[in-house]
Amino acid sequence: MIWIMNAIFFMILVLGIWSFCAPEKSPVSKRIGISLLSLNFVIAVVCNFHTFARDPFAQQFGTLKPKKNIVGSSRMSNSHLFLNQANGFWKIRVNSGEIVQPLGPYVPFSIKKENDGLLISLIIYDWDGKIAAELINNKWKREPAKSWKFNFDKSGLEIIDHYRVPIFQIDYIDTETIKIGGVFRSGKVVISEEYPDFPCDLKNQKAICILGEGKSLLMGNGWMDHVAYPNESEFQEVLAYARNLIKPWFDYSEPDKLGKRLSNINEEEYELSYAEKNKYANYSNAQLKNRVEEFVKSLQEFSVNCGKTLKSNDINIDEMTNKSKEEQRKSIKDHMNKETILHEKFLNDYKINFQKEAIILRDTLLQRLPQEPLYYFEWYMYDDPVNTSAFSHIRNDLLRLVNQLVDNSSSQK
Repeated sequence: MIWIMNAIFFMILVLGIWSFCAPEKSPVSKRIGISLLSLNFVIAVVCNFHTFARDPFAQQFGTLKPKKNIVGSSRMSNSHLFLNQANGFWKIRVNSGEIVQPLGPYVPFSIKKENDGLLISLIIYDWDGKIAAELINNKWKREPAKSWKFNFDKSGLEIIDHYRVPIFQIDYIDTETIKIGGVFRSGKVVISEEYPDFPCDLKNQKAICILGEGKSLLMGNGWMDHVAYPNESEFQEVLAYARNLIKPWFDYSEPDKLGKRLSNINEEEYELSYAEKNKYANYSNAQLKNRVEEFVKSLQEFSVNCGKTLKSNDINIDEMTNKSKEEQRKSIKDHMNKETILHEKFLNDYKINFQKEAIILRDTLLQRLPQEPLYYFEWYMYDDPVNTSAFSHIRNDLLRLVNQLVDNSSSQK
């Protein structure tokens, strides 16, 4: 097809030049020549558009920016690193200018707190120990690899390797919050020895998880699991486990669309109607408190039932000791697959039966507590929980808010 288009292109070009340049031709012939040359140019542009258009997936450089500029919760200490497993968020609350190594001194991963946000630095390796990408002070650079999947938007970046494992995921949520996933490997020497120019402060001992030298860490949806770097016989098992734990964040079903998320819920999708927003507008504080307590009780029963079901799926340690190593691997794999299915079912049940009411109650309480700021950290638990532990956090947050209401049965605050 390409050679046919090139032949047509060449023929029209020759005719156009001949019609325009031949001295014995009339002005009409010259106009025809100009028209043919113009047509030739249009055909060239249309047929070779892919040559001129920039492929966004081929981009190798970029800068992360926060989704929102929102201050953190005053209920946390002023110097604090915290991983919320309910939504997979890392809260970085340290003094301005301070540099922390969240995974310890052997992992090239650091975060520096600035007045206007975070400067995130990280070196990402593939399974073969080669550098796949670098993120230095929010500026990322990836190595070109055609067999890898790659996607990004303003606040996020994801790399999926040729083994179909998301080896790196990051989302810059707000000026003190990130969400991160992937496969992280520690070196055999501290960061400053392996990478002298890498931003770090090894005197600062604050960390979320210390990864010892020569170890690997799998991280997905708030969950972490230490694994020894696998030998050849165990490699496929570890890959399968990693794929099960670390799920893609971006949608790759439409190759021409960049930055389309899979799981993160846009606030627009849950736009409440006027009637829904004002569902409890005429309730007194006492009536609203009763409704919240009823809802919380129902959510708690749901959470307990989820916990019981998950517990019944736990691995029997006594039975495992009597199995061969191969049988143990199979049991663990089956357990993880079943637990993933259960978690997805429970999260879907929450979204169908509890989510909208939880958001309406929360927003109604916040309207009556104008002094209580709304933090994106808590907001995201209601909108996009990643595991069942979020249900307890939502329950506790609603109770915290409702307990601040003045108990007045005849008037609203």
